[in-house]
Amino acid sequence: MTAPHAPGLLWLGRLCYLLAWIGSLVLLFLMRQQQVPLYLALLAVAVCVAWYGAYRLRGQPPAPSSMPLSPERAAATEEVADGNSAELYFDRLLTGLSFSWRQCSLELDQAQSLLSNVRHALVEATANARSTGMLALNSMISAAHTGEVGRGFVTVSRDLVAISEQSSEDLASIERILTRVDARLGQTRGPLARPLSTYLDNPAAAPIQTFQDIVNQVQSAQESLRRIADRYQRSSQADVRWLQLGDAVRRLLNEVINVLYQFELRLTDVISDMRLLKLSGTLSAHQMSELQDHLNTGAMPEISG
Repeated sequence: MTAPHAPGLLWLGRLCYLLAWIGSLVLLFLMRQQQVPLYLALLAVAVCVAWYGAYRLRGQPPAPSSMPLSPERAAATEEVADGNSAELYFDRLLTGLSFSWRQCSLELDQAQSLLSNVRHALVEATANARSTGMLALNSMISAAHTGEVGRGFVTVSRDLVAISEQSSEDLASIERILTRVDARLGQTRGPLARPLSTYLDNPAAAPIQTFQDIVNQVQSAQESLRRIADRYQRSSQADVRWLQLGDAVRRLLNEVINVLYQFELRLTDVISDMRLLKLSGTLSAHQMSELQDHLNTGAMPEISG
């Protein structure tokens, strides 16, 4: 706020600058009359211009930004800024949640479609493995009665029976894992089918715990599938049929694991955004801004009261 005597001081300062400027002009005129060297005359001109510039600047009113605000106006300005920051953060949060919501639904469609196809293929592959094992077993029994000539075939048949039994068990285990995880994925279909506005109106009704349980189940399924894939990777079997089977199983499991992982990431994004949305309903504008600052730095704050 400007002091009462400030206008008088302003005019006094302007008068001093004006007199100094006129004095510089008089000095320049006298120097030219006395044939003073040119560089001194130019120096006098520079001084004159500097005084005139200072005079003009002195006469300008202070800029609005340089004028101090009253405590009431400063508090109001800070409150408006906090409110705008909170609204901007809330808008970005809703935008991110809406995008993650749509993407999660798409990832769910892709995951369930792949799991359905893989499960049908596993049922057929398991049946083939079992029938191959039975055929090899029957051949081994028949060859056992042929004496010395059939011993080599007995050895090969025994290996084939072992491979068929192991592959049949592994394929059945994979099929059971995928059946369980597919059932859990189906539990997200209902909540994701509802409009997002349903949970915006009532954040407390958001199925956060249900989604978190599904994420845990998907992670557990991925770990089980990785263990099976690693067993085929580390196997010491040199039989070409086992190697071919192991390569096919690993490629199949890697594809399934990748799809489940993508769905897990997207559902985790939804859970995080819904938790923030639920929390933001109880925060003031200042607390929302404080939360945003800490989130940008990667640390979760203790919200002040």
